[in-house]
This record gives sequence, structure tokens and C-alpha cells, in this order.
Amino acid sequence: MDNLRRAILLFTVFMFLSITVIGFVLSLDYYKTASAMEAVPAWNYNGEQISVENKNETEFVKENILVIIGDEGVENSEIMFVSQYDAELNTMSFIYIPKDMKYYLNVDTLKKIMSENSDDGESAVKSYNKTYNLGTMSQLYSRFEGEVTSDIVSYMLNIPIDSYVFFSFNDCCNLFNGFIGADKGLLFNFPVYASNVEMGISINSGEQFFDGKSAVELMRFYKTSDNEYSSYMMQYYDGTDIKRIEMVKQFTKTFLESQLLGDSVNSYYIDNFYDLAYERVIKSCKTNIRSSFVQSVQSTIRNIKPESVSFYILGYKTADNNAFLYEYTNSLKDITND
Repeated sequence: MDNLRRAILLFTVFMFLSITVIGFVLSLDYYKTASAMEAVPAWNYNGEQISVENKNETEFVKENILVIIGDEGVENSEIMFVSQYDAELNTMSFIYIPKDMKYYLNVDTLKKIMSENSDDGESAVKSYNKTYNLGTMSQLYSRFEGEVTSDIVSYMLNIPIDSYVFFSFNDCCNLFNGFIGADKGLLFNFPVYASNVEMGISINSGEQFFDGKSAVELMRFYKTSDNEYSSYMMQYYDGTDIKRIEMVKQFTKTFLESQLLGDSVNSYYIDNFYDLAYERVIKSCKTNIRSSFVQSVQSTIRNIKPESVSFYILGYKTADNNAFLYEYTNSLKDITND
């Protein structure tokens, strides 16, 4: 009988510990996949209150920007993310949006958004294509252009978006070259040989210097010509946009730490940030970013440290039994340290 009691006691203790550990693990996973507002509460601010002043009358800027990257005139954009620059908290954040994620909007909601972004709301509604209330995120910009796309993304994520910019890949090349012009290039360890003949992409594996052209190739690549992948390559690419986002995030992180945020960065890039970013590229793009905002970034970016930059991706699950199509799960996953 004593043996039976001991067995029951041991079993009870084991179950208690197991449940405790499982609960702890689930709580950790919750914080990695919480909603946008739960994971990044600083994003939930009054979008009209963009700047404030501290006691020293120094302007602090806080702005959410939708960035869209793709080929001009093509239906599907390639990369989309929302970036927050917060000079009050000295932080920078990125939320990546998979291009193959489905969107669906109630027709009345979409008409309301379109009407609010037009001087002639009635004409905007009349020109509305009834099939545009659903599709993939990559189709938004070609269908609605910048301001309506910003409002749709703001509505979906429940965060304010103050401005947008559309970069062609040529714009990205020029922007990148501006911020590596005083160096050989950006030193980045690309893990695997990547090639797509149709897209004109060929990137060697290993540590190498990236210029604007090779940086754009890295941004564009996500699948091979024949859609075949070795087991090693599957660690980095598998034909999905999710893997591409992971590589672009790592490349962006390396770029920021090397060229703008690290302790040993070349001060030339910071001192000339406005000219290199705005005058050279942004003001010629389709955008409503204010020049004063870019000037404020130049004056405050020295205060942001690499460890204060965070990266997220919209939570997703596969849709319609298609491994390359996703549904938004109203959550956000932290990929900063992935």
C-alpha cells in the first residue's frame, strides 16, 4: 500500500511539474506571437501627434511609415513593411508583411477608405472595382496606390500609418549605393549560392561585399528557376516569401549596424543622411514623406543603438491548402533574434 501511495504521489508531482513547464513555454510563445498592440504597445499612439518637445526644446519624432518595394508598373509588389522611427524612445521597429498574404475587406469599409482619400469621394466610389475588396497584399499598391494602401494596412493592423513610400528596385539600388559610397560595400555573409536565370540573379555563397546591384538581387531572390532545393538550401530558401523575408531582415539588420547605428560607423553617412536619402532618392519617389521628417532623422539617429532595433512579421497560417498562400492571424511574431 505504501508503494502505491508513493507511486500516486510521484505521478502527481510529475504532472504538476509538466503542466507548469508547458504553461511557461506557452506563455513565452504568446509573447512571441502576440497581437501588434500587445507585442509593440509603443505603436499605438495618436497618429496626428507626430512630434513632441522635451524640456530642452529638442524635437522628437515618432512616425510609422509604410514601405513598398517592387518594379514600377507591375501588378505585384515584392516587399512590404511598416517601419516605426521613434526618436523619443530611441528605437526603430519593422513589421514585415508577406506579399502572398490574403486580404479581405468588407465592400462598404473599402469604399469608405477610398472616399476619405479622394477630394471627390463620389467619383472614387464610382471608379471602385468590385473585385478589389479581396486579393493578396502584393496587389494593394497597384490597385489603390499609396494613401489608400496605407489606410488599408492601418485598418488591418490597427496601427496609425503617417506616410508611405514606393521604392522601385532601381531606387533601392541608388539608395544603397549612397550609403556604402565611402566603403567597398556592405560586408555580408550570404549562406548559400542562389541563382535564378529568368530573374537575372546569381549570388555566390560566403562573406562578400554587396553593392547596390547585388543588394537588389538579394532582395528579389526567393525561388530558383526550377523550384528545386537541396536540403541545405531549404534552411534559407524554399520558394516562399517567408524565407525571403528572413534573409532581407538579416541583411537590413547588418546594414543598419554597419552603416548607421554601430559605434564605429562612418560619420559621413549620418552627417549627410538627408542628402543621401531624401534629396538623392526619396523626393523623386511616389511618397508623402515630409522632408522635415528626414531632417529630424539625421539629427537624432545617432541616439539609436543596434540593440534598440526590433523586427516582426505578421502572424500567418497557410490558406486554401496552398503552402505559398497565407492568412493573417491577427498576431505578430518577433523575429529580431531569429
